[in-house]
This record gives sequence, C-alpha cells and structure tokens, in this order.
Amino acid sequence: MNAERGQDVDGAPWEPDQLLADRYRVGVCIRQSGTCHLYRVEDVFRGQFHLVLRPSVRLLAREGWREWFERYCGNALSVPAHPSILACERMTGDRGVPFLVMEDAEGRGWDSLIFHGGLVELPAMLDVARQSAEGLAWLHSHGHIHYNAKPGNVLVCGSGAVKVWKYGESDVKTRAYASPEQLAGGRPLTPATDVWSWAVSVLHMFVGRTVWPSGADAPLVLRRYMQNGPAREGIPLMPGPLARLLAQCLKSDPDERVVTMDEIAEALKGIHTDAVSARRERRAGARDLASPPMGAQALAASQGSGEGSAAPLPPRPGAPDDVTERLRRDRDDQRPAGPRRYPGPG
Repeated sequence: MNAERGQDVDGAPWEPDQLLADRYRVGVCIRQSGTCHLYRVEDVFRGQFHLVLRPSVRLLAREGWREWFERYCGNALSVPAHPSILACERMTGDRGVPFLVMEDAEGRGWDSLIFHGGLVELPAMLDVARQSAEGLAWLHSHGHIHYNAKPGNVLVCGSGAVKVWKYGESDVKTRAYASPEQLAGGRPLTPATDVWSWAVSVLHMFVGRTVWPSGADAPLVLRRYMQNGPAREGIPLMPGPLARLLAQCLKSDPDERVVTMDEIAEALKGIHTDAVSARRERRAGARDLASPPMGAQALAASQGSGEGSAAPLPPRPGAPDDVTERLRRDRDDQRPAGPRRYPGPG
C-alpha cells in the first residue's frame, strides 16, 4: 500500500489513453468531488474494465492527504463483498499517486437519474431505495458507517443493480443530507446518522430536487411534501407506508431512531411488492377498458334487433363502467391533498 511513498507526486489530472502502472488504460472520468475522482479504466493484461478512485487535485494539496486516502482505502478494502456494495479489489499507484481499483459498474449516479427524470416509475424508485438500504445495512453489520450517504454516492447500473460506494469518509459530509448530530458535532456518530441521510436521499427522489439547505430540515420537508406533493410533475406519490417509515428515520435525536437499516430494507420489500401488484392491477384494468370482451349484449347489438335476436343481458361484473369507476378511485387515492406545487421550507 505504501509502494509509491518515495516517488515524486504527479498530481495532474489523468488523460484518456494514459497508461497507469503499466497496466490500466484510462478511459473517461465519470465523477469528480472535492476529495476524489472516479475513472473507468481497462486492464490491458486481462482485457477487463474497472472503476478507479484517485485523490483529487484539491486533496493532493492538503497536508496529510496520503495518510487520509490510504486509511480510506484500507477501510473500503476490509468490507466483504455484497451485491449492493461497489467491490474494492486492490490499492496501487502511479507516479506517486495512489489509487483504488474497484469492480466495473456501468450505470449512472442516483443523483443524476433524479435530476434528469430517469426515475419516474414507482417500483423502480422503491427498488433503488431498497437496494441502497441493503448496502448500508451490510456496512453496519460489519462495523462500518458510511458517514456521507447520499444519491451522489450510489451507482444505479443498467442491469438494475444498485451499488453503494465512497463509504467510510468520517470527516466528510454533505450538508443537504447530513444528520443533526453531524451538523452539530461534538458527539460520536453511530449508524443512526446513515439512517437519517438515507431517508433524506429517498425524500430527494420523491420531491424531485433538493429545495432545502440543510439535512436538518428534512422533517419539515417531509410534512410539506405530504401536503403539497412533488416539486416536479411526473413523479409518483410516495406510498403512505414509506412516508411513515421516513418519519421514523427522521427523529432529531439519534437515540430515538430505533429502526435499523436491516429493518428498513425488509419493510421496503413489502412496500415494493404492493406497488408492483397495484401497477399490475391498474394495467389489467386499463386493458379491460380499452378492449372489453364482446358479451351477449354486444353480440346482439352487432347483429341488429330483428326477430330471433338474442335478448339483452344485464351487464357483467367488471364491465367497462365498473372498471372506469375503479380506476377513478385508484387515481383519487393517489392524488395529494393539495396542489402539486412544492414550496420548500421557509
């Protein structure tokens, strides 16, 4: 891990096609933050692609940056593999700059999908929430805390898999998702801080944008959301059981956040199943409405009312009028109490 310590540090940004450690060919820079940059590279020996995390130019200018990055990589490498965690494989370096080699995961950031309207189907939204909860639960079960859980630190792959990453940065937080105890400082943090930040992330997905300056505003944001609905059109409404779950997660006192990430993930399985069943029923009803089967009454009408025509029969159960009424009730049940305008806290 310390093989590059004696070398001069070339902290310049990597260029496409640059060869790192005589093995990894640089592709594109996928994400940048104040501490790290994420690249996609190709292992030219094995013909495999990887994601690689290196210190940012800004981090390289700080005193003690190497110790910080090596400590972060050591924590990441100690986490056992899990489907909802971005797997870390090894740490190496090039021209004095260490970097962390991770599994390849083609996809987009959860934050990018929210911003560009790429998550507008309720089952898909709930599935991202569930898998990210499972990833955090796995970290907690192995003695780790994420400390900076937010949509920007979650990758959503084209396959539908969700990968939590950039965990263990104990001295890094993002104000819009931070828990009250993170913002206040002065006390040791527990997994309850991830419970809060995860809940704010899910709230962000259903609101459609972050319209609050501080994660501590999240309980007020949730209450106003329940009154006004999303900030953007086209976003499904949050199921009631999920809203109640988020309210449990957003207790200002971390000792009162008694729900764990394991319990959250388990609850989301049921909420997701209910959403899938409701969508299936709505689609079946819409098909019935669009193409009702021809019953005896419709057959008689198509043949005319001449002598010998079949007598009209009473409407069958589930006929179009019944289906229309059921769809109307379903729609009304999902409609917010007020307009779909979200003013945000203030």
